[in-house]
Amino acid sequence: MLSPSTLLLLIQLEAMLITLSSIALSFGLVAGLITALKPWLSSEYGLFISGALFGQSSIVIVSLVLASTYIVSLFPAIAAYKRGLHAGLNSN
Repeated sequence: MLSPSTLLLLIQLEAMLITLSSIALSFGLVAGLITALKPWLSSEYGLFISGALFGQSSIVIVSLVLASTYIVSLFPAIAAYKRGLHAGLNSN
């Protein structure tokens, strides 16, 4: 049986999985585009991209995004939890 705490956990888990998949997709897309466009950028614009693109600042930003996702998704999760208690879902 679905309990209100399970509902809260599912909403939180969904938000975190969407965020993690978006982060992974964006990192892959940025790395792929930079690798593919590096010769063109250097020949056309004289722009040379080198160095660690995914360093400590990226880790801090990803951590902040995950923390804000957790906090923001907590509001609808708590609301669903309260609705679940009101609807009489099993609290086991």
